[in-house]
Amino acid sequence: MKSRQNYSATRRSYDLKEENTPINAAKEKAARQELAVDTLEDQLKLTDASFDPNSEDLLQGWWANSANILCINCYPNGITLSQHRPKGESDLSAEHSELALRPHHFYLRYRDMREYLLPEGKYFLYKEDYLVQLEDHLSQMRKSGLLEKTVVILGNTADPFFALNKKFEVTMNCLGLLENYKPGLVVLQTRSPMVIAALPFVKCLEDRTVVAMCVETFREDVISRYTPGQATIRERLVACEGLRAQDLKVQLVVSPILPYGDYYRDAWKFAEILNRHADYISVGCLASGLQSDEVALRSLPLAQKLEADGHLKILRPHAYRHLYYVLKNAYAEKLKTPVNDLKAQPAQLNLFAA
Repeated sequence: MKSRQNYSATRRSYDLKEENTPINAAKEKAARQELAVDTLEDQLKLTDASFDPNSEDLLQGWWANSANILCINCYPNGITLSQHRPKGESDLSAEHSELALRPHHFYLRYRDMREYLLPEGKYFLYKEDYLVQLEDHLSQMRKSGLLEKTVVILGNTADPFFALNKKFEVTMNCLGLLENYKPGLVVLQTRSPMVIAALPFVKCLEDRTVVAMCVETFREDVISRYTPGQATIRERLVACEGLRAQDLKVQLVVSPILPYGDYYRDAWKFAEILNRHADYISVGCLASGLQSDEVALRSLPLAQKLEADGHLKILRPHAYRHLYYVLKNAYAEKLKTPVNDLKAQPAQLNLFAA
């Protein structure tokens, strides 16, 4: 009840602040002048010419300097676990570069996208005694010295805070274990404002946790059209304000990016909103850019609906590039994920080698 009261109070203060905080048109104009961009056509040309898909901002996730990634996904009747070894381009031969882990491999998916772009790793399903099994995994990692070098991602195929009573109980039980074991970093990914109910656990983890809230667009009509049943963008940002008021770090994840208006003009408005409510910002899209993923992409109900509505640009690789261009030039510091060096010694990695 206390967390719901905090959420309501935060919402009231946020509503008032929103009414009196216009989009910073002056900053947009100044940025355009500094970059010698006078028209939208100029911006389009500059965006396409300067965009680098291999920029560190786009390739570095929270797990970048970790030795191990543990993903936990909660369901009403149990959990799934998956373990992954971070691999970069330098770890792979040219013909296997597509196996390198990217941030989009670990972003929170929609329900009908759970199997799409799953990263290579070991996967486990526990329906009975899930807490015992999870504790066993955490205990083994602690004994091996790997736990403090592990990034735990809570929610990459299922939203841990989606409003289902039994599922919510499973999530809170898992958080209780994470609080006791304290891995190197815990990333809570969600689209639900109910993440604020996890405040007691999150505050106990202190600087070992970050909340990653998905904000695919700033348009409520787009959310209603393509992701019915999900919390509104306003509700998500209210929760973010509440978390930041408690000195917790919040990342806004624009993935998969959805239509937000004019791809060039409204990118400035979208970027301003993201900057106002986030400590960190990351972007991603539906298309991986790999030919081998094209069939899977076109089979997604979301992709089919976007195509039927004529939003073909959103289905292209790097569909976020115009928004990224603005973020890079106006709020570059928000794109840098402050990853810690969590790498282990080679001998410790053998325990989880595939």
